[in-house]
Amino acid sequence: MTEKNFKSQLFRNTAAALLIGFGLLCIIGTGGGGDGLRLPSQHRISGTVRAPDNMLVDSDVNDPGALYASNDDVNNAQILTNPAVVGGYVNIAGTGEPGRSYIDGDPKDIYRVTLAAHQTVTMVAAARCPPWAFSVRSF
Repeated sequence: MTEKNFKSQLFRNTAAALLIGFGLLCIIGTGGGGDGLRLPSQHRISGTVRAPDNMLVDSDVNDPGALYASNDDVNNAQILTNPAVVGGYVNIAGTGEPGRSYIDGDPKDIYRVTLAAHQTVTMVAAARCPPWAFSVRSF
């Protein structure tokens, strides 16, 4: 096998993929609110909340207080570990909660991840997202 064929086969086998999530996680206008859970004073809840090590966050969310890095084009694709679970936010201009992307919108997020042969990518989107609003492409 020539070096060129080997590299071509290696690329296909590892499926260096670029996930274009136009509406990857159509989470529009989510957020908490209210006073939280009220319990009688004689009860207490304690514990630890932990996120999995492979939980990642979209780098251009709507929160103006969050760190920001554009991931809206191939040259600025957000690098993901494998495996990973990504929580994100996309919106069309003028929709969703007031914040960083309310006026101009954030209609797409682009991610880059290296996959092994036969690995799958699963995307879950809010019910308000039409099927055409997201896609997965490999390069």
